[in-house]
Amino acid sequence: MHFPAGSRVLLLTAAANHDPAIFHDPCTFRLDRERPQRHLSFGHGIHFCLGAQLARAKLPSVLTELLRHPPIRQSGPAVRRYENGRHVGFHRLPVTMAPAAL
Repeated sequence: MHFPAGSRVLLLTAAANHDPAIFHDPCTFRLDRERPQRHLSFGHGIHFCLGAQLARAKLPSVLTELLRHPPIRQSGPAVRRYENGRHVGFHRLPVTMAPAAL
């Protein structure tokens, strides 16, 4: 593929973590995947996310808390603040949760 000099090129990575050649059943959320390090969620090289270690450290407590409140359902319309092809931000995302398990 050729691009003329001066062309604008945009690399969209939104579907990268959904490549069935890399991830079996890519649209299913699974914590037990083989080779989970192949995803692009935290970037790569000099563009690696500075908060990646914090996110990984917090993940077990977040998942534990979410599992205390099954099921979580969207209870009203989501109002998006922005979407840029890789990130989505919400002004409002109403959800309802079952009572917490003790």
